[in-house]
Amino acid sequence: YQRRVHGPHTQVSLAVFQHITSPTAIVMPLAELIAACHLRGIPVLVDGAHALGQLPLDLSSLAADYYVTNAHKWLCALRGTAVLYVRQERQAAIQPVVTSWGAEVGFHSAFIWQGTLDYTPWICLDGAIRFFEWAGGRALMVRNTQLAHRAGQYLAEAWGTRMLVPPDLCAAMVCVEVPASHCADGACGFSRLHEDLLRANIDTPVFNFLGRQYVRVSIHMYNDMEDVRRLAATVCSLKSPFFVRTLLESMCAIFVHIFNRTFCSPISTLKKKKKKKKNSALI
Repeated sequence: YQRRVHGPHTQVSLAVFQHITSPTAIVMPLAELIAACHLRGIPVLVDGAHALGQLPLDLSSLAADYYVTNAHKWLCALRGTAVLYVRQERQAAIQPVVTSWGAEVGFHSAFIWQGTLDYTPWICLDGAIRFFEWAGGRALMVRNTQLAHRAGQYLAEAWGTRMLVPPDLCAAMVCVEVPASHCADGACGFSRLHEDLLRANIDTPVFNFLGRQYVRVSIHMYNDMEDVRRLAATVCSLKSPFFVRTLLESMCAIFVHIFNRTFCSPISTLKKKKKKKKNSALI
């Protein structure tokens, strides 16, 4: 990255980094990245959507020129609450899209009283912060991170796979590769596993990355290892049905193709027979 920034023909107006990548859940080395950019005179915008409530934040020490983050994720505030931080020397250049009653009063006033917005989520933000502190605050973030690391290692061992990155590069989210039977190649659809997990009352993102399939496990105050063990057992129990279902679908498709070429039967009739047979076999 430093070679790129310090190249002889590099012209960068703004560098944008995620604090925690999504969906791969990697905590970026922001201090080093920001320092490298500032040496070149490049301002930095940080997308910290997953950071607030998952990591301790000291925006003054971080020294990013701009920082945005959501409060409705890990801080447990209402949707529609977010934070925009701008270093004081850059605030004059930042204007809201909608002109406020306080447009000429100052930076903070310029972003309030914009028409008929519903301010309820913003008003409730103080209560969300106090609740988060009551639930443990910094100690809660440490607990969530430690449990997430333990969860990642447990799932990788249970499934005979691996974590996407070492635990020390993650906070309270970790990505673990699912067993190979769920993803024979890089083109496999991730929605089937996600839907199967939803039917088991488990909601976790499923995605493909570099030809492999992963789940992203997020640990918060309401999660414990029992949730992790249930996820591990559910994915293991889905391995055989997934393979059988895929095999049946492939066999039916081949049968329809051969039968249609041989006897020229209407394809709609064959589809109805195929669907009925597949459902009865799965039951």
